[in-house]
Amino acid sequence: MAKVSPVVVMATFSDYLVAPGGNKRISLVRAQVTQFSEDYNPGKDFYRPMGVALQEAIRFRTGTAPIERAVLNARLRAVDHYKEIGDNIGKYVQAAQTARILDVDRWEWVQPNVTVKVNPDFALIRKDGRVEVVKVYYKAPQLGRFQADAMLRLLEYAMPHLSVKGTPVILDARRGKEWRPTPKPRAGLDEYLASEALAYGALWQSLTA
Repeated sequence: MAKVSPVVVMATFSDYLVAPGGNKRISLVRAQVTQFSEDYNPGKDFYRPMGVALQEAIRFRTGTAPIERAVLNARLRAVDHYKEIGDNIGKYVQAAQTARILDVDRWEWVQPNVTVKVNPDFALIRKDGRVEVVKVYYKAPQLGRFQADAMLRLLEYAMPHLSVKGTPVILDARRGKEWRPTPKPRAGLDEYLASEALAYGALWQSLTA
């Protein structure tokens, strides 16, 4: 039987990039395989209510009220995660409310044994005309500079193919931190991403064999 290459969203592949090696990566991908074997259910999308609240707050300039409601209405197992986000994302939201928010389409990064759907969450047009294309990172493990650069590079790959073009930004929601590309591209990053994609796809295929 021919091996089937997985098709995953950027957040799923990014979790693999952020995870330490060894057994933790194996456990992570095994859990992802199980999740992707089921039909998508918005009600089971852990961070979807927070994502909806974040965009609502920016779009309608309602302060942090939508985010506070998301924290109050969070399921029991999500409360602590949502509260950490709510406690730290306020300054970003207030600043973003001075911009205009736009929807952004997606693009597929096709590699030999995995396809990654690079799907920014939204774009912001700032008052001075600057455009930022934003992907929100909600997870608990903290990003380092290298990990953020890898995720930003995926957005850079997609930028020529998107309807909205601008500066890629990774928003670490739990820490209210914005990551932007460095002036000088990191040497070897393209090769790193290609090799990680090969390893990820191979691991996924071995777990579904």
